[in-house]
Amino acid sequence: MKRSFLKGAPFRLENPMKNIVMTREAGIKNAMVEVFIHGQNVSIISTKIALNLGISDKELHIISAAAALHDIGKKDVPLEILNKPSKLTGDEMIEMRKHTLYGFNALVKDKRFNNLANYILYHHEDCRGMGYYRLKENEIPLASKIIMAADVFDALTSDRAYRSAFSMKEALDIMENEQQKYDKKVFNELKKIIKEEKFFKYIDYTYNTY
Repeated sequence: MKRSFLKGAPFRLENPMKNIVMTREAGIKNAMVEVFIHGQNVSIISTKIALNLGISDKELHIISAAAALHDIGKKDVPLEILNKPSKLTGDEMIEMRKHTLYGFNALVKDKRFNNLANYILYHHEDCRGMGYYRLKENEIPLASKIIMAADVFDALTSDRAYRSAFSMKEALDIMENEQQKYDKKVFNELKKIIKEEKFFKYIDYTYNTY
């Protein structure tokens, strides 16, 4: 199972994704467990970045929740695409990319979470204007920039169906080579926390909740 930063972490979210995980059929449940743990890891990293950037407490809570739920739309992506061990076809990639829209549609209708919807919709935008929706750097919400950087780092340092996890150093090297994708202040804070051994001591733990 995917490793998690959660065990012993200083904060934890009540995540409605957990209810989805607990009620799905076995194959989907296993896939959504991975999405759930990834969301929690991205939330912890995003929250730390936001704290370091001096974001207000109110916005901090919104970013934490949006990061935890950033991939909730994957519940509507076919399982054979989510778990495919090889490169996705063009049509499969189009479907996979819809998870941001599926997530937006799921949350925008819910009064508890509709203030998160845009952050989730745009969490695959990059500062070169080459994201899913081709937003320019100044059009991307800061929260989405934070979630995007945290998402990439956690994804790179996690096992995937088509590859093994990279080390933290390898992941940082990959991101450094593509640093134009990321907001400069956000990426600088991510690099700082990657070097905080205490913060990442949770990396070898597994979150065995299910």
